[in-house]
Amino acid sequence: KIYKNNFQKEINSLTEKIYKIQAQKNACNRIIARYKEIKETYKKQIKEKEELTKLTYASLIKKSRKLC
Repeated sequence: KIYKNNFQKEINSLTEKIYKIQAQKNACNRIIARYKEIKETYKKQIKEKEELTKLTYASLIKKSRKLC
């Protein structure tokens, strides 16, 4: 019976550790998913900024040609 109690305590301890590790894993997976979303948003913003810069530059060139 003593062995059974010790084994049960160990099982309970390990089960608790497993739950904690699973919770940490889930948190990490959420962080990774959020990182991917943020990365894609950032890429889109950079692309939009580059396009805006090109359009602004093209507009300035047209204006300068009209002045000459």
